[in-house]
Amino acid sequence: MCHHLIMAAKYRDQVTSTQLIQKIINILTDKHGAWGSSAPSRPREFWRLDYWEDDLRRRRRFVRNPLGSTHPEATLKAAGEHAPDEDILVKGKQSIKSQALGNQNSESEILLEGDDDIMSFMEEREVENLTGPVALSTPAQLVAPSVVVKGTLSITLSELYFEVDEEDPSFKKIDPKV
Repeated sequence: MCHHLIMAAKYRDQVTSTQLIQKIINILTDKHGAWGSSAPSRPREFWRLDYWEDDLRRRRRFVRNPLGSTHPEATLKAAGEHAPDEDILVKGKQSIKSQALGNQNSESEILLEGDDDIMSFMEEREVENLTGPVALSTPAQLVAPSVVVKGTLSITLSELYFEVDEEDPSFKKIDPKV
């Protein structure tokens, strides 16, 4: 019986210490923490679902995953299974290599071929690099003191955007001084 109590206490202490270590690492590496940076060039953050139990018996929470990935190899493999065209696979491999190396040379070589579809794709990609890919876009209303404006709310990985619908009759009625 004593052995069981001792093992349970050791297990509880180990779980508590693991949670404290994770909490300290999160505090230090947070973008507002000691070693964090809030620069736009900050790498993407990945999260995982952690099974944890607190005093109220809540069991799940999101914690940072330092080993997270977007799995570009998996998406390339899926594209290879559905599209046997070798050009698509070569271009996909080149884009993965350029992302891994942070190098734009292979993309500029592709652009030299003069394919209009690739040119338009690259222009869209440059726009996405400035703002990030849009995760959600929905009609919304911006509520401010004495004004309600209709528009579109767009959410990217790093920012929120609200674009006013300038064609809306209620927007045209608003005093320009506001």
